[in-house]
Amino acid sequence: MKHRGFRDFLYDYNDIILAAAILLIAALVIFWRVQVIMAYPKTLVGDSKAGTQKQVEQTITEQQQEKAAAEKESGQAQVDTIATWEDGRLTSDVQVKLDSKDTDAVIQKLVNAGMYESKVEFQTICKAAGVKYTKVKKNTVITFPKGSTKEAAAKMVASK
Repeated sequence: MKHRGFRDFLYDYNDIILAAAILLIAALVIFWRVQVIMAYPKTLVGDSKAGTQKQVEQTITEQQQEKAAAEKESGQAQVDTIATWEDGRLTSDVQVKLDSKDTDAVIQKLVNAGMYESKVEFQTICKAAGVKYTKVKKNTVITFPKGSTKEAAAKMVASK
């Protein structure tokens, strides 16, 4: 019987040793970067939502502008300007004439002006801002300054 040396051992098991070394290196890299790896899906979803949100906002803005143009042509215009939003803030001053005594009509004028997508959104934002959506200002003209958020606009329109 012949005695086996280190070279023979290395020759016989080099593929297993190489695979174990690769696995060890991969495990060390994963362990070292686990927080970055786990945060990646959130980043991916956030990027996707941001792109989708901008597309939705552009579509809504275009629809609102078309609606306002049609209302002006027919003589039924209820708003002076249409709100455009970027990153949750107004891109320009928006003036809304709240010339009704009915709360629902006032809220609808805000929706028509593009300040809110729906009455439900207005109600939700008012609750979050700590104001009562049933106590909106009536028979007035409000100018929402550029850079205002929906919460700030709700505080300008509704009272506590």
